[in-house]
Amino acid sequence: MEPNVSDLSYLKAFTGGKTEMMKMFIQTFLKTAESALVEINQQLEARNWPDLRRVAHSLKPQLSYMGITMLAPVIVQIEEQAGNETALETMPALVAQLSAITRQAMEELRKEAERL
Repeated sequence: MEPNVSDLSYLKAFTGGKTEMMKMFIQTFLKTAESALVEINQQLEARNWPDLRRVAHSLKPQLSYMGITMLAPVIVQIEEQAGNETALETMPALVAQLSAITRQAMEELRKEAERL
């Protein structure tokens, strides 16, 4: 089995280990991350760099709250490249990586929320 891409240490500390609060934050993340991924992919397809940057920026703190640290450099790169409209040829690969790892984390977090 692959190692987890999410780490709830920060969330546990932030909520004082209160399972209902943790569950609420996880559920909120699952909803917002799903819609953010859809929108990021739509903006990529439309080549709407300002909105792609905005959505990536809004997703960034949520990823850190869920301990998905491996995506920190990816989301920063997406945000910077979309904001500066530079190196756009790498954007599809970055967005694909963001989507794949976020979806893996979402699956982990769904299971974790069921256990709480």
